[in-house]
Amino acid sequence: MKNLIGLICLISLTLFTSCSKEDVIKLGENFDLNFEQTLAFEEGGFEIKLIKVDDSRCPTRVLCVTAGAGVIELQITHPDHEDVIMRLAIADNSLINIPGSSAYQDYRIEFIDLLPYPESDAIELSQYTAVLNITKE
Repeated sequence: MKNLIGLICLISLTLFTSCSKEDVIKLGENFDLNFEQTLAFEEGGFEIKLIKVDDSRCPTRVLCVTAGAGVIELQITHPDHEDVIMRLAIADNSLINIPGSSAYQDYRIEFIDLLPYPESDAIELSQYTAVLNITKE
């Protein structure tokens, strides 16, 4: 019985630890940010949330005149500063005038990818995940 209680405590501790680690961003490592999800970047003292997605990328197996772009808006919240809205894009062409990365405080936030890639069916906003990376400026 003692062993069973110990095992249950160990499993609970492991689950709790793994859940809390997923909500923290590490410097220089790619991370996934789901639509409407907020993650903490403890080193910079701020939180980041994916608040908007505009996906005009050409779907797979479709012939398009232009490649389109994936554009996201991030809300950055810091307890000592006003919230900032950052607009970033990934594009297969140079026709779009939105940066793929931007600076906030002493950090650079880079937009790596937008998942899933569009096919012929529409993608619900709740299905989107932005892949991002934060580095020191």
